[in-house]
Amino acid sequence: MFQGWVHGIDIYAWIWFVVWFISRWVKSPKVLKPAVDYDYKRVLFLFTCLAITWTGVLTGLSILWYSQTANGGFHWFDDNAGWLQVDKLGHFFTTFQESRLIMLMVSWTGINHKAAAKWGFFGGLLFQTPIELLDGFQPAYGASWGDLLANFSGAVLFYVQITWMHKLILIPKFSVSAHPLAELRPGFFGNNFFQKILKDYNGQTYWMSIEIPFLHRRLGVPDWICVSIGYSGEGMLGGDDNIFKDKSGEEKDYSHILRSRQWFLSLDVNWEKVNAKSYGLKTAIQIVSLIKFPAPALEYNAAYGVRWHWVYF
Repeated sequence: MFQGWVHGIDIYAWIWFVVWFISRWVKSPKVLKPAVDYDYKRVLFLFTCLAITWTGVLTGLSILWYSQTANGGFHWFDDNAGWLQVDKLGHFFTTFQESRLIMLMVSWTGINHKAAAKWGFFGGLLFQTPIELLDGFQPAYGASWGDLLANFSGAVLFYVQITWMHKLILIPKFSVSAHPLAELRPGFFGNNFFQKILKDYNGQTYWMSIEIPFLHRRLGVPDWICVSIGYSGEGMLGGDDNIFKDKSGEEKDYSHILRSRQWFLSLDVNWEKVNAKSYGLKTAIQIVSLIKFPAPALEYNAAYGVRWHWVYF
């Protein structure tokens, strides 16, 4: 699908190079090993770091992003139809993964599993909700109840699986590729590839990797292989349509570019099934687990029908 998918694979390769370096050259320090019992010093250290991070993120956004526009009164903005809902999946994915990572960090302090899961649930919401509240004071848009619902759904999916199933069977993941449409709106989708990772919805794909026990028990498929269902959108130069004004104020009309939804079926790797002895490697794997493994994929596009990709990322 994307002419620039190779850039996404480059990123994946670099991430795994870092993982290999950690596992090959860096000995796992004892500090990465979770505490067996409640450790007051670790608790104080972790929650101080989380509080500083939370304060820093909100302060940074307020100064660098939100201060650039005039503040208005708090109001709601319905953007649920925008960007073919790709942005909503971004909210869902981000909150799920923040909840997961916060739970792992809290478990490191020796706090029991049930309490750590609760901290993960509320922690994910705590990091995402204030951003939406800041959006509510922006005159050009506002707070989105759809974003809040997506945030809440991500945290709930994490919490339900951890507390009821005691493992993650449904794992949201992310992949990204450079998309050529970004060149039609310079700056809007970011000025470099790393900015485009966050801003260019055409290049983002969100996945749900699913562990299917039947495949493992009956067909002998290794338990680290998952089936993954992906969703993305293509042909989007604006939230609702492809008509916009450039930086000079000139109106651009790209209505001839068809906006379409895309669905994917692929395979993925559950890296958490790897029996890593090094806590440094285990920590690195938790980060890599955010990203979908590049693999062949079958695509259904609402505009173009069925397409096959030998490698999709």
